[in-house]
Amino acid sequence: MVNNNGRKFEREYIPSNSTSNSTFIPIDEHHRAYVNFVSSLKSPITRKAYVIRLKNYLRSPKISFSTFDELLKRDRRIIEQGLIDILINMRYELDLSFSAQNIFLCALTHFFSINDVTINRKKIKKFMSDSENKYEYRSYTAEEIGRLLLTCDKRERAIILILSSTGMRVGAVHPLRLKDLKKWIIDEQGNYIYQIQVYSSSSKYRYYTFCTPECAGAIDSYLELRKRYGEKLIKTESGWNPPNAYLIIRAFNRKSFYFNPIPIKCRTTITTNIIVPKLEAIDLRQRKLPFNNSLPKTISHSRGELHPCHSFRIFAITQMQRAKVDKTIREMLVGHSTGLDSVYYKASEEEIYLEYLKAIDNLSISNDYKLKPATGDNQMKDKEIIKLKEKHEADLTHIREDMNQKFNQIFSLIQQNPILANIKPEVLEKVN
Repeated sequence: MVNNNGRKFEREYIPSNSTSNSTFIPIDEHHRAYVNFVSSLKSPITRKAYVIRLKNYLRSPKISFSTFDELLKRDRRIIEQGLIDILINMRYELDLSFSAQNIFLCALTHFFSINDVTINRKKIKKFMSDSENKYEYRSYTAEEIGRLLLTCDKRERAIILILSSTGMRVGAVHPLRLKDLKKWIIDEQGNYIYQIQVYSSSSKYRYYTFCTPECAGAIDSYLELRKRYGEKLIKTESGWNPPNAYLIIRAFNRKSFYFNPIPIKCRTTITTNIIVPKLEAIDLRQRKLPFNNSLPKTISHSRGELHPCHSFRIFAITQMQRAKVDKTIREMLVGHSTGLDSVYYKASEEEIYLEYLKAIDNLSISNDYKLKPATGDNQMKDKEIIKLKEKHEADLTHIREDMNQKFNQIFSLIQQNPILANIKPEVLEKVN
């Protein structure tokens, strides 16, 4: 939505009847003002989005941009009025969402502030539309995901099951590497799941989650396919090697003798080239017919419709809640903020793993991968819970014994000390 809006905004402010020289206004990307702006943005995704908005602004006829020096020397009120005019156009003529208006204002506010030009952001925001969710998407159903999987190859199947069983954001899938997978054996039959390290290269946003046995099997099947067609992958007891190989790569030509595991570089590739065509194939998404020699466009969806990728996240969170997964651990599993719990509640891997086991049946699409209950209860879960309780009891017993030993040593020193020996007996009895 934001990207489409961004392109629409760019077309609006570059007149279609202008010449090529006026259409692409030269922007000095080596100017200190532009370099300061780009260099101060840490996230590559934010940098890309902000640069697009800045160039839209600079190429707008309402701004009449000539050079950065001339722009930054303008009166502050002239700069503010130019931003207000653009926001009014975005709101009333283009009917863009609040998020599209907000990211434009954020980009330009950052550009001016980083170059020591202070503008009244509070006043400018008064001309934006109200903050509200323009779209409210629903969850996939297990039946819809099952229909999707029937149309998928091994790579597409792995991607869809990762999204639906972990609740992972689509932007977190393409950076995954084999070192981010860690195998957990969950029962005596050898069934297993993967612990997945998400955003492993980021110290701020890194977290880990788990996938279902169905997803783990799809991942292994996809990697085995790549191995058969020439990629040097090695399956180990704990996962796969080499550790820095990407989990998801571009589709390759199986008839070719040359194999180059090039990774997918952006999330839009998964959404646009993989998920959306599958949704269209099973009639869960439609496209407009070409009109006036233009390219076909996806029909905009109303409230309660499916989002190609985010609806997988809604599905996973919904199923975890229905399985009565602990709320704080559920937030950890999907990468949500847990507030003060992140400071005071340090859940162990075993605790998070046991909570995820509760949701495996709900998150599994095929009945073949659901955990089989025995006599009304899941014996595997009971054994794991009992094992964890026994471990905690042993730890508590060890702590109590250690504390009693230290207390007896201190009390013995008190009795042997001639100064402390004069303490009244009733005080010693209270200490004892």
